[in-house]
Amino acid sequence: MQTKKHPLSQRIRYAFDKTISRGPLVFTLWLALVSALFIISVTLLSQVAHLNPDLSLPVIFWDMLLQALAPNPVDISVGPWPFLLAMLVITLGGIFMVSVFIGITTNAIDDKIQSLRRGVSKVIEQNHTVILGWDEHIFTMISELVIANENQPKACIVILGAKDKVEMETEIRERIPTTGRTEVVCRSGSPIDMIDLQLVSLDTAKSIIILSPDGDDADSYVI
Repeated sequence: MQTKKHPLSQRIRYAFDKTISRGPLVFTLWLALVSALFIISVTLLSQVAHLNPDLSLPVIFWDMLLQALAPNPVDISVGPWPFLLAMLVITLGGIFMVSVFIGITTNAIDDKIQSLRRGVSKVIEQNHTVILGWDEHIFTMISELVIANENQPKACIVILGAKDKVEMETEIRERIPTTGRTEVVCRSGSPIDMIDLQLVSLDTAKSIIILSPDGDDADSYVI
């Protein structure tokens, strides 16, 4: 098989895409690295070109860093116009980098909220009751369990159903307005999927209830 050689620019872009796809943390680290290199480059250029001979290298770096992190109007008294031009470049770069960082943070928070709403996080409970499946009988079952748990200081019912988590919680609240000391936790997933079953902590549950679905193969589904 003949090996095809790709241009260096395509290989760099491909490596960058793979790195970015690992998540917001990696992208943030890349952004911090690029920001640091940008600030250091402008600082060294200002020092080498003597854009402001009155300031030392550490002072210039500190001014550039603060201007990049908190872009403010540049005071014309800080130095001659070449130095002001360098500060303007730092200001524009800082606005861009801060905007990208805010966008990354916002997307990461939104993704986390959506993940919680989808009900794909693992339940950490002890001695809880797990109900696998979802049908019309589940409301009666929850009501009976709530009554049975009235003498318990704290009880929990965990439901794993092939339905949206928010929809399940909404229907439970509409049909059962109060659950007393019993907390009802819903998770979205398939009761016959081993990965989804790990969400409800079966190994620490005191009891597991499997609902029989409607259909001709209900028994095989339960088994």
